[in-house]
Amino acid sequence: MRFEQLQYKMNEAFQELMEEEGLEQLTDEQMARWPIDPRARPYHMHANEHMLCVPENQRRTLDYYGGFEYVGDDHRMQVGNWIVYSTEDDRVRQVVERMLDIESEEEHDEE
Repeated sequence: MRFEQLQYKMNEAFQELMEEEGLEQLTDEQMARWPIDPRARPYHMHANEHMLCVPENQRRTLDYYGGFEYVGDDHRMQVGNWIVYSTEDDRVRQVVERMLDIESEEEHDEE
């Protein structure tokens, strides 16, 4: 198997896994809720309450303008051409909750 074939198969398998796990591509309405610098907003993001998946070629912009460079390695991994961020990181969780319109436990506790 050649490198390019492996990369293609990994990306294809990961995209199938995202679908199976309910990681839907964010809609324009959800993207409009992007809570940080609009220059950091990547395209073709997928998310659920547990993670945010971003195309690898958009990582630098997200890191620089969105503060994701501070997301620790224990909350970030690369799978094929995707960067996967865990909502166990506060920054990631705040972004995902806002875009998916999820009420955080902190907000719920304050009521």
